Amino acid sequence: KQWYQRRVVITARDLHGVTRCQFHHSVIKLLRDKVNKTLPTLPRESLEKLLKQAFAQIDRAELLPVGLEIMKLLNPVPEQYLKKVAAMPEVYKQCSIEVKRQVWENNQLLFGDEVRPILN
Repeated sequence: KQWYQRRVVITARDLHGVTRCQFHHSVIKLLRDKVNKTLPTLPRESLEKLLKQAFAQIDRAELLPVGLEIMKLLNPVPEQYLKKVAAMPEVYKQCSIEVKRQVWENNQLLFGDEVRPILN
């Protein structure tokens, strides 16, 4: 039965001219959106466990939004993750202002870099 279901999906995908890569990206996006909608309903301890797992994959562009959303919901974000975010410019740039504010509390240089263009 499972084999047949896969075959149907593959056949439908092929008939519509969708590549495997496109299909996988759309599935990842759907799952990511579903996870992000569920996150606000979770208790803090669950969010912290998920952040640990999500942070291991934070360098993957498809999964980055999940880690960012978890950090936005956690206030305060555990210190160890704030330090890692500060050391990862590509992740830091995409963080919400709530998370950046927490990073700035421990990293005045990043705060200075952020406000310098505004003051000049």
